[in-house]
Amino acid sequence: MREAQGSKFALREKWVLLVEQLLRGYDAASLSPPGQDPSVFYDGLFLLKVNSPFLQQQLAALSVDALVKPPIITSIRSLVSQAILRLSDPSPVRMRHALEMLIGVMVGVLSKKFPNYGTDVVEVLVGLREADVQMGELLRAVDLILQGSNGTPLAMAASYTDVLYCRRIEGALTCSAACHGDRQRHSQPQHSP
Repeated sequence: MREAQGSKFALREKWVLLVEQLLRGYDAASLSPPGQDPSVFYDGLFLLKVNSPFLQQQLAALSVDALVKPPIITSIRSLVSQAILRLSDPSPVRMRHALEMLIGVMVGVLSKKFPNYGTDVVEVLVGLREADVQMGELLRAVDLILQGSNGTPLAMAASYTDVLYCRRIEGALTCSAACHGDRQRHSQPQHSP
C-alpha cells in the first residue's frame, strides 16, 4: 500500500497500516467492510506477516497514560484476545503470526513503567476481569503447541520454544525470537513488578 509523503509515495506493509489504525483507536468493525463480522478482519490480519519491531516501536511511542485508557487499551486487548484465539487455529500461518503478535505486544507493554506494574500490565493486555480466562486459554494453547497435540509439526513446535524464551540478563529483559530461522535479541529495561 502507498501513503503520501509530500510529493512522493512510500510503500507500506498492509499489516503495518492496519496495526497503526488499531493503535490509533480504530476498532475491527470500523476497519471492516460494512456488514462484515469483525472476526473476518482478524482472520485476514493474522495471515499477514507480523512486523514485531514496528509493533514494539509503536507501543514504546505511546505514553503509559494513553495505554491504560480507551480506545488504545481496547485495541490492545482485542489484539491479544484474537491472537490467543488464533493460537488454536488450524492454519499454521495464523498460529505462527498470532504468537509473533503476542510476543510483540507483550514485549512492548512489558517495557513500560506502570505505577502498579503487575496489575496495570494485566489490565492492559487482557483486563483484570478476563485475566483468568484469557491467560488460561493462552497457557492451554501454548501447551498444545509445545506438545504438538494440535497438529503443529514437531519442528515448528520446537521453534516456538525459542520464540517464548525470555530471561533477565544484567537487569535487562532479553527475549529470543526464532521464527523462519531468524534470531533476534531485544533488551528492555528492568521493571519491578
